[in-house]
Amino acid sequence: MNAPVIEVTDEDYGIWYLDAFENPDTYMGKKVRLKGVVFKPKKSKPDVFVPGRFCMTCCEADIQFYGFPCRFENAKKLKEKQVVSVTATMTSAMSKTYGRPAPVLIADNIELTDPPAEEIVYF
Repeated sequence: MNAPVIEVTDEDYGIWYLDAFENPDTYMGKKVRLKGVVFKPKKSKPDVFVPGRFCMTCCEADIQFYGFPCRFENAKKLKEKQVVSVTATMTSAMSKTYGRPAPVLIADNIELTDPPAEEIVYF
C-alpha cells in the first residue's frame, strides 16, 4: 500500500477489486497498475472505458465483468476486448448505479499487453 505504484497481479485482481470497491478511501490518490480487458459502455463519454476482468463467484452461469471506469484521453482509440496494462490514479465519482461515490481510474499510461494466464478470476 505504500509503494509508489500498487501492482495488482493477475491472481490478486478479484481481491483488489472487492477491497477497492468496499474500502475506496484506502486507495484514493494512489497509483495502481493492473491488467484488464477493454469494455466500452454504450452511454459513456468518448474519454471513458472500463478495464476489467471476467469473474466467477459460484459457477459458470454467474460470470460477470468487473472493472472500474477509467478516464483516458485516447480511449476512443482502444478496441473492445483488447487487453491493456493500465497505470492510473484512483479517485472517486458519484455513481448513479450505486447511489454513492465509487472508484474511478484516471489513466497515466495504457499499453497493450498479453492476456492473463487465467482469463477468469475466481472468488
